Amino acid sequence: MTSDDEEVVVEKYNAQPDVPAGAVLNADGWVAMKVMNRVQVLVVCRRPNGEKVRYVLRSSANVCMAWVNPIDVPCLKAVRGGCCGRRKSGIIIPANANDVRQWTNRGGR
Repeated sequence: MTSDDEEVVVEKYNAQPDVPAGAVLNADGWVAMKVMNRVQVLVVCRRPNGEKVRYVLRSSANVCMAWVNPIDVPCLKAVRGGCCGRRKSGIIIPANANDVRQWTNRGGR
């Protein structure tokens, strides 16, 4: 990871999987989540049992994305970020089918 990487630790947790409507799932049932800006981000989700799960949202073909376990979706959605001293939640959102295709194929069709 580079010096532009950002590490975020979030403790928000939902015992029930929270898969957003219209979210893209892979064959394992994991949800595609993307960062609104194109900077690689490391998110550490802390579960109630004390387990820490790390997700690195990596950039490929102008999309910064990762596959996320459905029970950790609320944790990623709670990540706050922004610029110019303003920090708001919602910088990590579910990726759409076009984002997934672009990220998976590295910009190809």
